[in-house]
Amino acid sequence: MIKDVIFPTDAEALNSLIREYVAWLNIDLSYQDFEGEMGEIESLFTLPNGLYTLAIINSKVAGGVGFKHMDAETAEVKRLYVRPEYQGCALGRALMTNLLKKINWSWLQKSGSRRSTSNRACQVTL
Repeated sequence: MIKDVIFPTDAEALNSLIREYVAWLNIDLSYQDFEGEMGEIESLFTLPNGLYTLAIINSKVAGGVGFKHMDAETAEVKRLYVRPEYQGCALGRALMTNLLKKINWSWLQKSGSRRSTSNRACQVTL
């Protein structure tokens, strides 16, 4: 099952998943003000600013992906991560497919975006 994060109910699970993702990256994200972002996670991933979805398998969080409205012309996919024990079963594809269905052109227009990348076009092949 893929579900939208609901705050505050899912805040701890989301926080844990994102911190696991950052540890997996093995990159210091302080240049992105990662801790500041984590302090504002509810605002960051609540519409119209953005959203985050979780994949749930057997009542456990298996992965997730988010979407952040950046400015009037840009939106960004954020923190796509599938836990290692769930990799290899197309869960990342399912998360992205679900996210792209949710983040359609009408949402982009409502949030003020005119395009989803600086390339003026976005093509996603799944």
